[in-house]
Amino acid sequence: MSLFFRNEERSMGSSLDGVLGGSFASGAGLGSKGMKSALRVVPVYAATSLIADSLAVTPISAFEQSKTGGRSGLPVQPGLVTNPNPNLLGTRVDWFHQCVTSLKLRGNAFGTILDYDRFGASKVQWLHPDSVRVDESKAIPQYIHNGKVLEYASVVHIAEYVLPGSIVGLSPIEQFQVQLDMAHSAQQFGTNVYRKSGVPSGHLKNTAQKLSAMESSVVKSRFKSSVANGDVFVSGNDWDYNKLGLTMADVQFLESIKATANQIAAIYKVPPEEIGGDSGSSLKYTTEELNQLKFSRRALQPTAVRLEHHLNRLLNPGLYVKFNLNANVRGDLKSRMDAYEVGLRIGAYTLEQVRDFEDFEMLTQPEIEQWQLWFGNVKKLQNGGGSGA
Repeated sequence: MSLFFRNEERSMGSSLDGVLGGSFASGAGLGSKGMKSALRVVPVYAATSLIADSLAVTPISAFEQSKTGGRSGLPVQPGLVTNPNPNLLGTRVDWFHQCVTSLKLRGNAFGTILDYDRFGASKVQWLHPDSVRVDESKAIPQYIHNGKVLEYASVVHIAEYVLPGSIVGLSPIEQFQVQLDMAHSAQQFGTNVYRKSGVPSGHLKNTAQKLSAMESSVVKSRFKSSVANGDVFVSGNDWDYNKLGLTMADVQFLESIKATANQIAAIYKVPPEEIGGDSGSSLKYTTEELNQLKFSRRALQPTAVRLEHHLNRLLNPGLYVKFNLNANVRGDLKSRMDAYEVGLRIGAYTLEQVRDFEDFEMLTQPEIEQWQLWFGNVKKLQNGGGSGA
């Protein structure tokens, strides 16, 4: 029995009812209102898609662990790396995007293994998390998809924020209900004010006499006609007009929309300015490369490592996968060339690796010889030597 939950059988997303404005009952399917409602909250969509997009396009490779503790690349990569998507029209990028999106919006990614190759599992079909229930009352948990018990050996389950006593993860959205409720309420408030005219735009008052309903209607019509095009409105000394604005409390409430974006940025560990928030006005020395490095370490690396460990379990012993997160942190051209020069000099890189980093084809032997000849002549000229003719 779960230590922290009374129900022995948990439904994915049921605890999110009301948080995102939709029903998260098991079997809700891809048309779940809750999922759509979550994505309507712009900062949540921006944060989850930023992480999912970034990881989906990050290069990933499989390696073989040597007996001495080193590693060597595989001449042929496993299907789990090249394209684990069982959809004939799907790609590896789509597959990883689905997985990460499910993790960030639900805290769980559920899949079933459909095929194998000589390296291990090769095709995995992700299931919509709202259609999966987990029965944790048994020694071996049961995964139930649309009322059908799945074979345990075929299940792939990746979870985030797992509490002791359970194997089912909690999403960042579940953990920060209040912030999302506030964002949703603030959006509704803004809609009522600016689209439904919940607050009148002004108050035109006669200070000398009381007007009938008919007279008020005529005066309002004439006033609106005069000011419709920005024209001057002329009145006697018995009229008083004051434009109504939001109170300070209302201004602060609307400002909470921006604050909520910052809070969501903190939840997902992404730069606030990337999802509609404000990074602040404090003066700090920063560069695009440093920002990318910070985003990679805080937002991408934890999820990438978690995925690596789960994918490793699907491969044969001695094989493992690794994301190349360094590929997401690219400096300007001069900085990269300087780094490559140092790396080549100390033996950290090979020429083939450097050209691969820049998506260049490897030089042919004649091109290498031509480059060496040119480089040697340049060195002679720099040292004051002749051309050697």
